[in-house]
Amino acid sequence: MRQMRQRWNAGEQPMTEEFLLRHPELHEHPEDAVDLIYEEYCQREAAGQERVVEDILRRFPQWAGPLRVMLDCHERLLELDPRHRTESGAGEGAARGAGADPALSRKSKRSQVRFVIFLPCQSLDSL
Repeated sequence: MRQMRQRWNAGEQPMTEEFLLRHPELHEHPEDAVDLIYEEYCQREAAGQERVVEDILRRFPQWAGPLRVMLDCHERLLELDPRHRTESGAGEGAARGAGADPALSRKSKRSQVRFVIFLPCQSLDSL
């Protein structure tokens, strides 16, 4: 993941498949593969790409279940974070313009999502 992040920060846009080809053992460790796919999702979202979820679920149907859980948790955490709300309650874009550090926020969200992925997402409703 660190290598993917570094390459995105350098202006490249590597896709998960490249890393899966170089490290075929990831296919035997679905948790690590999903984590790598989630990193791609975070990078692409930060770059403003559209339809990222649909693309990722199409490309990785074998891990669609865990990916849906992870992405749902990501969205729920964004909903809980007041830095990502506007007066109308809408999304993250306005918060970025309001002085939030998107790199710090993305890193924090990745850590939180990776932690809660093992909890039922319904338990997030009580937070």
